[in-house]
Amino acid sequence: MEAVPGYLSLHQSAESLTLKWTPNQLMNGTLGDSELEKSVYWDYALVVPFSQVVCIHCHQQKSGGTLVLVSQDGIQRPPLHFPQGGHLLSFLSCL
Repeated sequence: MEAVPGYLSLHQSAESLTLKWTPNQLMNGTLGDSELEKSVYWDYALVVPFSQVVCIHCHQQKSGGTLVLVSQDGIQRPPLHFPQGGHLLSFLSCL
């Protein structure tokens, strides 16, 4: 499967820290209103409360890094691919 570029963000409230990832097609408004409602890209969007995460797998390659979050129920979230240049390490330091 080909990687889908998107927008990754961390959201902190008094009670929790949440990771959100949204495909670029939903963020930049390239889809029309009716297309947006039907878009398959909604299936790719992630909202992961870190209170549900028990394990983080990181893999560093020359081409970049990959991060996989594992929930309390043992389900692995789709891998998040980071480009080369220390982006994975920067993200982990934010956590």
